[in-house]
Amino acid sequence: MAARTPLHDFPASAELYAHAAALRVASTEQLLAEDDSRAEDFTLNAAGLQLDYSKHLLHRAARSSLYGLADQAGISHRIAQLLDGEYINNTEKRPALHHLLRASAANGLKDEFQEIIATRKRMQVLCDALNKGERTGYSGRAITDVVN
Repeated sequence: MAARTPLHDFPASAELYAHAAALRVASTEQLLAEDDSRAEDFTLNAAGLQLDYSKHLLHRAARSSLYGLADQAGISHRIAQLLDGEYINNTEKRPALHHLLRASAANGLKDEFQEIIATRKRMQVLCDALNKGERTGYSGRAITDVVN
């Protein structure tokens, strides 16, 4: 795995530090008062959820620099690598496949997805046994509470 450029070495990082300094003296009330379309433009909708970040201490220029940093760091390529099961975490030396835990299809990672399906089935068997009172603890009594 090739070494990656630290985020603070990208040009957009310097811009973000400058924005952070300017925002230290700003307030959300000020940002809302200065921008009539802020509430609408700083709200996202996806998958039936709404994220309103208009009351965060962030202005348009800082948001633009954040997008720039993401582009400079190649985030789109990195996301594709993650979803393709490539080794992206150099400390673990294995793919980060946690996105498969919520997936409903293999999306090119058939063997890995089959392992997830098998684990889900084992978990369902355990849950069913716990719910029916068939699993017992050290005392021999049914397990009634699970701390996760």
